[in-house]
Amino acid sequence: KAFGVDRIFNLTTTGKLFQRNMHHDPDALYRDIIGIFDDKNIKPEFIQLRVDAPTWNYFDTKKWHHSQEKLEEKDGLVEFQLFVKPNRELEMLILKWASRVEVISPTTLRKRIKSLLEKAISMNS
Repeated sequence: KAFGVDRIFNLTTTGKLFQRNMHHDPDALYRDIIGIFDDKNIKPEFIQLRVDAPTWNYFDTKKWHHSQEKLEEKDGLVEFQLFVKPNRELEMLILKWASRVEVISPTTLRKRIKSLLEKAISMNS
């Protein structure tokens, strides 16, 4: 489990020494996710997105995930993919760039983003 240091309000020392678990592999723990929250019931899948070329240039230098791969560039647009679990943190990242990112697949994620955007428009109309 991951804890935010900024959320610790009260600390008590126990006198016990920390013993590192040598079998714990943080790289494996976060390999297939964006962010830190992992749902073991969700399987990673290919997420295909489309952006304009200037946005891609930025994403290429500030990668969303190590699996990020450019697929095609055509007519000023770039399609790329990630192999991750479609989690809430991925949704929030897509929404952050909503005016520049189109979800191509999977359709379940595309529909989810559309639903979140429609809710935001309704709330702010």
